[in-house]
Amino acid sequence: MVMTLTYFLPMLVGLSAVGNWEVWGTAGADAITVVELCKAVGGNALGMAMLISAMCSNIIMVNDTMAATTRIPAIMAEDKLLPPIFAKLHKKYKTPTFSIIFKCALAYITIIIGNFAMLIEFQTFVFFATYIMLIAAAIALRIKQPNLERPYRIPLNTAGLVIYSIPVLLICCYCIIGCGFEAAIGAAIFGLGAPITYFIFKKMYGAPNAKKIETEKVE
Repeated sequence: MVMTLTYFLPMLVGLSAVGNWEVWGTAGADAITVVELCKAVGGNALGMAMLISAMCSNIIMVNDTMAATTRIPAIMAEDKLLPPIFAKLHKKYKTPTFSIIFKCALAYITIIIGNFAMLIEFQTFVFFATYIMLIAAAIALRIKQPNLERPYRIPLNTAGLVIYSIPVLLICCYCIIGCGFEAAIGAAIFGLGAPITYFIFKKMYGAPNAKKIETEKVE
């Protein structure tokens, strides 16, 4: 609710004070940015406040994304699907240090050698494709292991979970289609490489099957 109001109320004020919503954006000489909208509503002070707020917001979003996504390689390393160094945590902050450094380095190298817009499209493709996989995994676990102990369970039966997931899946598919052909090709190559590396690392580091992993974690 708070997030919805955070987006809805400023847009409502902007429409009321300025209008011309069709030229809002960041591309083109005639585009009206959010900062310019704030200047039109509250003068230079509000425009500067919005600029600083937007900068802080982007920094927070990057940190949030980094903190969330770098946990995935750390957990995979704990399950012996990646080199053990990925699971190493910082002594004070308990963050996956190597995973963060590796991801930052990989992202920055990609930005340097590639097109930034292409990078965003590729990331969007992978991001929403991951959501689709998470939803599929949740439904599969409901069917295969309905009595598995979980830290949180959506209070619906399997059919209800499928119906509940349909709008999310449609949004994900819509966003993936809008990413462009080049991003789709890059993501497809990335997706094909993932199963190959999975079997390679599984053989190298001796990852047990999923049931054994769950048993070890419970114990």
